[in-house]
Amino acid sequence: MNCFIASAFDYDDIDAIYDKAIRPVLKEFKIRPVRVDRDEHNDDIDDRIFQLIDQSQLCLADLTHARPSVYYEAGYAFGKGKPVIYIVRHDHFRPRGNDPAGNLRVHFDLQMKNIIPWTEPNDTFKQKLRSRVRLVTKPLLQKIQIADEKEKFTKTFNTLSLFQQMDAIQAAALNIIQGCGYSDNRIKEKRAAYHYDYNLLLEKTCGSTYRQIHLFVRDGITKAEMLQLYFSFRIAPIKKDYNLAKRIETACIFISLRPARMTTLRGLLANWSPQGERVFTCNDHSGAVPINARIIVIDGVQSVNQFSKKLQQELKAWGE
Repeated sequence: MNCFIASAFDYDDIDAIYDKAIRPVLKEFKIRPVRVDRDEHNDDIDDRIFQLIDQSQLCLADLTHARPSVYYEAGYAFGKGKPVIYIVRHDHFRPRGNDPAGNLRVHFDLQMKNIIPWTEPNDTFKQKLRSRVRLVTKPLLQKIQIADEKEKFTKTFNTLSLFQQMDAIQAAALNIIQGCGYSDNRIKEKRAAYHYDYNLLLEKTCGSTYRQIHLFVRDGITKAEMLQLYFSFRIAPIKKDYNLAKRIETACIFISLRPARMTTLRGLLANWSPQGERVFTCNDHSGAVPINARIIVIDGVQSVNQFSKKLQQELKAWGE
């Protein structure tokens, strides 16, 4: 993790607070401090500053001497969504009669910030800075951990064969849906020597409402295949107590390892009402029992973990 340091240059007290307090505290957290004046490069200085900020996860801005460049760099970091820790020499909180230009005072637009004051690189300042860094980096470390776990799950998933990937996805889906109280009526077909299709029909009765989930796992969704799956789901077998239901709710979930084109989905489901990018609904009240249908597309699956979270979100949105 990098921390960009925005400060005035060529001041002994600022260099001292950096070398004896800021840098040691950041290194306690395994954070690499970055100051452009101590960075060896052969670039345009402005381009290099932006590059260093972009490569950093947070910024520390020392407002001492009210350098316009420091305010600009802190504003750029803030605009990029990076947390900014503000510090300043303790005598910069009040106006001075001998300082009409305001070079020794925090500008009004940042006076409401929780700025850490310093007098010298002592233990008091170090402890305050340590506490602030711990607070600011906690959510950053959580994001990094999540990103690392996502990468690990993706790498593990990519080591599996296509058949193993589809099998793992189906097993995860079955576990989640059965956990919602659905019984399994699985249909497994071999279409070719190298490719298996998995169709799941899961169903349950909730009072007078009959609910069913049709789950299709594919390596990709083509126009012809989606039409086939759609018609399969429309004519799927219904439980014998279907006629006792006063309402039918059905969800058809298409899972694709490869991303699906939105233009293809919208073209195939032109008569369905979009409820987001990859969710479509259709209500049929022409028969004796009203049917509320939903088609959910989960595509571009990169790991079982990612898929499981997405499926749980979609089921929750559906009322499970």
